[in-house]
Amino acid sequence: MRILITTGIFPPDIGGPATQLDALIKEILAREPSFKITVLTFGEKGGNYPYEVYKISQKSILNLTND
Repeated sequence: MRILITTGIFPPDIGGPATQLDALIKEILAREPSFKITVLTFGEKGGNYPYEVYKISQKSILNLTND
């Protein structure tokens, strides 16, 4: 099964949703290692995760709206 999670905040950012999502994804993968989970989020900072994470720069979005 493939799962796409979209969120506005994700580790290494600080906050409840960021912390809870990382824990939830790790638990899902521990129970169902065949699942393929991808996260799409805003962010600049890196990270090392056992699943795919794509980060969209908020700066690039702001530049698009100012054109």
